[in-house]
Formats: sequence, structure tokens, C-alpha cells
Amino acid sequence: DDPEPAEAIAVEIATALSLPLRGSAPPARQLITFLQKKQLLLVLDNYEHLLGNGVEIVSEILHHCAHVQIIVTSREPLRIRGERIFPLVGLGHPGMDGGKNQSDAVDMFLARRSQRRRDAVSDAEMQAIRQVCEMVAGLPLAIELAAGLTRYHRVEDIERALHQGFDMLETSLRDMPARHRSLRQVFDMSWDALSPELQRGLSRLTVFDGGFTEDAALAIAGVDQSQLAALYDKSLVERDTVSYRYALHPVIRAYADEKQAPTDQIAHRHAQYYLTQLAQHTEALLDSTAMAWDELEPDASNFRLAWRTALTARREDLLGDAFTAFAMCHQQGDLVNEGEAMMQVTRQTTAAWGHEGDSLTVRAELELARFQIGAGRYAGALDILESALQKARQAQDAWAEGLGHALWGEVFRQLGRDDQAEQKTRDARMIAQTLDAAQVRTWRFANLL
Repeated sequence: DDPEPAEAIAVEIATALSLPLRGSAPPARQLITFLQKKQLLLVLDNYEHLLGNGVEIVSEILHHCAHVQIIVTSREPLRIRGERIFPLVGLGHPGMDGGKNQSDAVDMFLARRSQRRRDAVSDAEMQAIRQVCEMVAGLPLAIELAAGLTRYHRVEDIERALHQGFDMLETSLRDMPARHRSLRQVFDMSWDALSPELQRGLSRLTVFDGGFTEDAALAIAGVDQSQLAALYDKSLVERDTVSYRYALHPVIRAYADEKQAPTDQIAHRHAQYYLTQLAQHTEALLDSTAMAWDELEPDASNFRLAWRTALTARREDLLGDAFTAFAMCHQQGDLVNEGEAMMQVTRQTTAAWGHEGDSLTVRAELELARFQIGAGRYAGALDILESALQKARQAQDAWAEGLGHALWGEVFRQLGRDDQAEQKTRDARMIAQTLDAAQVRTWRFANLL
């Protein structure tokens, strides 16, 4: 609110340097005259809220004071000549190495814990510490606040609470700056500084799971390249400089998700976009084209989220079109456990729809059996195939019945029961003759084409 904010900033810097300001010359001119004779490093912390009027004084110092270097910490660049940008990321955390090794984030948590408790850290507590550090993606302030809670709470309880949100991450330490006493205060300041357009865009980007491309951001969230760049400059989205994919820090994602308009249909746009993309890659996946899976792999989490959304919305059309590609992605990507879990959820969900879900239920059972065969759980696979074949016959679904026989034959083949395997293969081949080649191809049995 100062009528001359740049001069007010100069006064603050002069005060920190113990520089007495005298006479009628403007404070900024007196400060620069003083600094021209000095060789020093000037640190300006948390400068983002001063960028509107504080850039000029920094630029003047750099221009006129040859032996003064300046470190400015800010959530966005100053955008002046001579600026070198060094992005800061979270500390290394267990999510980066599978949770097996010690990390900087865990070391920081343990150091802060030791200031409040002297008892030994149990194995269960260490596991919870690793989980907390991974959940906050190594964010130092979040680790500081979480470790501070260990004076009154078990780490296991802190971890469970964080799954519900990050509001408990706050401190009552008297020497902690007010802006750093809770994560919510930190992000409230950043949020309030955004334009309504960027607020809306950031909240919509929370729909993605595991990152997103520029094309997806525009098609689903309505966030264009310039808006992404603005959010990136404000350190509210992250960008991989190799893949050029974007992502939200988990803490920022949790905060911005609360701002999402309850009537926004973005989750349905997300499901439409990703399941349509999957369906369009069916032929390439059937051709076992490695490039097809390489292109799809970064969005594996988005595909699963889209699938769950479509199940909730009972979008039989989207699920049916993408079914083969969805199952193949999990097989080609060696995501057997995830694929099996998704087929279990699909089977249970569609079975509750009554007759409308019968076709999808049978397909889910067949793919579930395929996953179990791949994992060597043949008895379970046979039970599921028996159920699927019964449903297929009742519905007169020749495609599903034929695939059921082919999978059953594969079980017998793995068990060394060759005669029975051959009989099931003959049954499948007979049904295949009543179908067109494109349908049989989706069975993914080359010997039946």
C-alpha cells in the first residue's frame, strides 16, 4: 500500500544492511550508491508478492553494482535480463527409489523428530515416515510440519490423517514465520494471487492422475499453452523437460481439488478423452507394436481413472469400445496385478447393472481369467471361465463363448493335459468359423486366425 513501493523495498534492504539513509536523495539512489562500493551477496526471500513493483530495484542493483550478486527466491521468475533460473524441487523421497533406501526427505523427518522425541524409531514408524515423505513428494515445509506433530501424535496416525487431506500440517512454533505455519496459508497466498481464469484452470487440472500433455490439458480442462506456462512460472505445475508432460505436486493437487466446482463435468470429459484414445490404439496394440504401448504408458494411471469414471457413469459404449485395448495395455505393460484388480472391479460393478451389464461382465471375467492364467493360478481361472461360458451361452454370445473355450484350452495346455487342450481349441475354432476375422483377432490367439 506504500505510494512508492520500490522506494519502500529499498528502505527494507538498507535497514537489513544497517545503511543509514540521510538527506533528500531517494532511498533507492542512496542504496545503489552504497552497494557500488561493496562486494556482497544479497538474498531476497519469498519475493513473489513483490514482483509487481520490486523488479525495478533488483534490475537497478544488477545494472549499477558490478560486484553485488543477488539470490531471489520466488514462486515465479522476475523476467529480467541477467536472471538465471534454478528450479527448486522437493527433497529426494522413497517414491523415487521404490522406498528401499534412505532419502534426504526421510533424513530431514528423522532430524526434526529427534528434536521432539528421543525414543527409538520402530520399523512400523519408519515405514509410515517413508509413506509421509512420499505423499508430500519431499516438500520440505510439509515434512517440517509433519515431523513437528510427532510430539503429540504417532507417525502412523499422521499418515492416515494425510490421506484425508493436508489440513493437519500446521505448527504453533513462535519463531516460525506466519506464512509458513500451515500449508493452507502458503497455498492460500498463491491461490489468491491468481486470476479467476488461472484459478479455474488449476482446479480443473486436478482431474489428471499421473501427469498430462498440453493436448489433454486443452481438450479436457480447457487450459491452453499460455495458461500452462503461467502456472508453470508460478511453480504451481511441474514440467518434465524430456517428455514435456505436466504434473501437479500432490499437495497442490489436493488443495486445488477443493476449489473444483461441484457441477463441473470435467471427470466425464476426462473419461471420454482417454477411453476414446485407448479405443483408437486397439489395432496397433493387436499388432503388438511396441511404439503403441510406449505412447500410451505415461497415461496408464489416467486410463484406470477414466475406466473407473465410466463404470460409475455406466458408460457401456466407452467401456465396450476400449475394452480390448485396456486389457492389452496391462498385459503388454507388465501391469498384471493392476489389470487383474481392474477386471475384478469391472466384473462386480457391471454385474450389479442386471442384464444391461451382462456383456461387459462376461468380458471382464474372460480377461480376469487370462490374467490369472498368466499368473499361474489355473484353478481360479477355470472357475471364472466356467461362469463366463455359462453367461455367454445364455446370452448367445458366440464371440465370448469362443474366447472362453480358447482360454480353457490354454489352461489345459499349461497343465500338460494336451488331449483336453486340443478339444477346447477345436471348439474355439468351430465358433471362430462363424465370426469374421476381425472379431477372432481380438481373442489374441494367433493359432485361431
